Amino acid sequence: MEGTIKVKNITFEKGVNVRLSIDEWESHEDIPASYVPGLGLGYADPCDTSSFRIVITEALILFGQTLLWIH
Repeated sequence: MEGTIKVKNITFEKGVNVRLSIDEWESHEDIPASYVPGLGLGYADPCDTSSFRIVITEALILFGQTLLWIH
């Protein structure tokens, strides 16, 4: 699964993660997203763009329900 996330550009340095859980939040994994340069309107753009990629394995599919929470 791949996607992009828009984050309000409040500070120069920021960390963006996608949080993945397959057991109704008893446990989770944070997958870091990477900054994507050049997808905004330049310095005037109020948002930065980050991208992520999660490999969905057969084990995850067989386990059942997959939930995503972006923070």
